[in-house]
Amino acid sequence: MSAIQFIDSDLFGPLKKKALDSQRLRTNYNFHSGDEDNPHRFLNVMARGTYVTPHRHLDPPKSETFLILEGKVVFSSSTMRAT
Repeated sequence: MSAIQFIDSDLFGPLKKKALDSQRLRTNYNFHSGDEDNPHRFLNVMARGTYVTPHRHLDPPKSETFLILEGKVVFSSSTMRAT
């Protein structure tokens, strides 16, 4: 079992800088140890101006959770459709 990892300024600060410096204005930090882990647990750090394409994970089915730690997010239903 892994040690507890906290999302604090020591972790979050450098990731914010890395996101701002990246072309896509985002970066992620993996809490899971590898692709075989289920579920995958990671922190996505997204800077203002980034865009995440609406998507679903169907095979195998997976859920996603957004938790806003700082700032705000805009969801647009104009690009979403039921399939």
